[in-house]
Amino acid sequence: IAQRKARAYLTRRKHEAARANESQLTAAGELMRIGSGALAYWSVQCQQAHIYLRDRVSLATPYRAVLERARLELAEAISHSLVTRSLDRLVLEKPQRMAELSSRVKKGDMKKDRERKGLPMKERLAIEMREAFDHFDLDGSGEIGRFEFLAMMKGKR
Repeated sequence: IAQRKARAYLTRRKHEAARANESQLTAAGELMRIGSGALAYWSVQCQQAHIYLRDRVSLATPYRAVLERARLELAEAISHSLVTRSLDRLVLEKPQRMAELSSRVKKGDMKKDRERKGLPMKERLAIEMREAFDHFDLDGSGEIGRFEFLAMMKGKR
């Protein structure tokens, strides 16, 4: 009798262990399914966040360029106003000196004209265009900026 009871007990324990093992496998499968769903969800969320951030950066890039251009134009305007203010002060304070400098410039221009008479027309024009460009390129950047262009159009220089 004790042997039968022990066998019955062991059989029950074996069936309980098999059921626990099945439950454990079912739970593991369920966790894997939930985990893969969560992983897929967060993968989609990360991808959407990446797209959102990329779009925001692409929207901000032109504004950054606009701000940089505005900063450069402001610096150019300040530089231009300082030069203009200095020239105006010089004209008011020393008119004889300005007249003297003006006559020197005219004499220098006449001398250049005499020297260039022997050059071919194309070469003379290239030299004159370079001088005209350099005359309006106040900051020496090799480009005519917005305020330099405005000054050129107004004939202020």
